[in-house]
Amino acid sequence: MVHCSRCRIDWAQRDGILLLEVDRLMRPGGYFTWSSPPAYKDDDEDRRVWKDMDSVARRLCRSIAAKEGQTVIWVKPSTNEYYRKRPEGTDPPLCRTTDDPDAAWHVPIMACISPMSEYNEFVQGSGLMPWPKQLISPPPRLQELNIKAKTFQRDTTVWATKGRFLLEAVGIADRT
Repeated sequence: MVHCSRCRIDWAQRDGILLLEVDRLMRPGGYFTWSSPPAYKDDDEDRRVWKDMDSVARRLCRSIAAKEGQTVIWVKPSTNEYYRKRPEGTDPPLCRTTDDPDAAWHVPIMACISPMSEYNEFVQGSGLMPWPKQLISPPPRLQELNIKAKTFQRDTTVWATKGRFLLEAVGIADRT
């Protein structure tokens, strides 16, 4: 899940280029939560921002999971089926199959949607466990990257420990 709460990022600028980058990093079926006054749709400017943001989200094949007050939660598709159903010529286009969605360093942000790998989609769709089990279950994509489930479990333990420490350090979590 990615959560933006009054973060002052214009997600719809340049046809949603920043949201495309977040989308590239997000798992299939992931959530993008936006808490912002434009979700209220109270005045002309808010309505314009909401219309632009909703347009980008729809072209990314996002569906609204929930909307209440100033908060809206969009869900990323869990298969490529939704991308294939988009009308021909819809922007942003799908990325080329030669683009590496896992590249992380010194990579320009691209104005295209990174679909899930054809291998994973063919074998098992997103293959993710239902929430909240997916937080501690290795995603099938790791097989394609030759990352063992044991490595994922070890990393999960390390990051859970770090997360608990941070929450305790700021007084949010119980120190028991």
